Amino acid sequence: MDDKWPSESTQEKMGRLAHDVRDKAADASEKIAEKFDRGREAAADKMEDAATTLSQTAAEFPAGRGLADTLEGAAQRLGAGARYIREHDLEAVLNDTRDCVRTHPGGALAVAAAAGLVLGLLLSRDRSEAF
Repeated sequence: MDDKWPSESTQEKMGRLAHDVRDKAADASEKIAEKFDRGREAAADKMEDAATTLSQTAAEFPAGRGLADTLEGAAQRLGAGARYIREHDLEAVLNDTRDCVRTHPGGALAVAAAAGLVLGLLLSRDRSEAF
């Protein structure tokens, strides 16, 4: 018998382990999707509230001015984002994100870097406030 190959019992153990890992990954994926679905309505509501606030603020400035137009544009984008979140499940969001990253890798990298910077600042501020 060739000693280079694992015994059948080792192969069976590896197969069971791989199966268990796949099952746990599938369970985790389902839980993430459920949390996303529960949170997306609240997120969409907050985005719409922010859009309304921006739009109201824009109305306080003279029309045709740069700041008013910028605020109104941001309000419209937030409203569109809220509608998108309400209408798409996690799988659709992930697919759209992958497509966007493939189409615009430089922009995606810049957004990821900015998000990482903001997250890092928020986490470091939370730690410094804890002490």
